[in-house]
Amino acid sequence: MQITSGTTPKIPALMVSIADDKTAVTGATVTIQVSKNGGAFATATNAVSEIANGWYVVTLTALETGTAGPLIVRATATSADEWRDYHQVV
Repeated sequence: MQITSGTTPKIPALMVSIADDKTAVTGATVTIQVSKNGGAFATATNAVSEIANGWYVVTLTALETGTAGPLIVRATATSADEWRDYHQVV
């Protein structure tokens, strides 16, 4: 996904069980981290909310999307596979 620099997009993440790589993980405490333009990962500022059926969402801040280049997003939770996503900030 292409993200306009300095905007506040909602980024979804699907958390699935490490046991079978397909069963939705619900009620988890999800941590989302971002790497801006090849920098070190930092925890996202805003809280992660559960949507349903293993889907979670976080709204990134303008500061988190304020650097042009690749934006890597990773989501982790106990007993869940790591979710990885790649975006381009322009």
